[in-house]
Amino acid sequence: MVAFTLALSALSLVSAGAIPSGDGDVQLGGFATWFTQDNNVGTCGTVHSDNDLIAAIDVERYGDTGKQSALCGKQVSITDIANGKSVVVTIVDACVACVNGNSFDLSLAAFQGLDDLGVGILSIEWSFL
Repeated sequence: MVAFTLALSALSLVSAGAIPSGDGDVQLGGFATWFTQDNNVGTCGTVHSDNDLIAAIDVERYGDTGKQSALCGKQVSITDIANGKSVVVTIVDACVACVNGNSFDLSLAAFQGLDDLGVGILSIEWSFL
C-alpha cells in the first residue's frame, strides 16, 4: 500500500508539472482565440478597450472567479507557433470557454499582433514573464 501511495504521489507531481511552477516556464499545447471588450468588467475587476494588450487565462488556472486571482496583472509572452510572432499581454480576466489550461482568449489588438482575426484560433506556446 505504501508503494502504491508513493507511486500515486509521484504521478500527481508529474501531472502538476503542466502548471507553470515559476516565471519563464514555456508551456505548449495551447490555443489562442479573441474576444471583444464591450465595456465589460473582467474577473480581475477592470475594464479595457479592444486596443489593450490583454488576455483572459483559462478558468482552471485563474481559480475562483468570485475573487481576484493572484494571476491578475501578470504578464505573459504568447507566441504563434505557425509564424513565430510574439506578443506580451497582461492577464485581466478568466476564460471559461478556453480549450485547455494552456489556452487564452486575447483582446483584438493582442490577437492581431500574432495573426489576422479571420484565422480565429492559433496554436501557441507561452510563458509567464
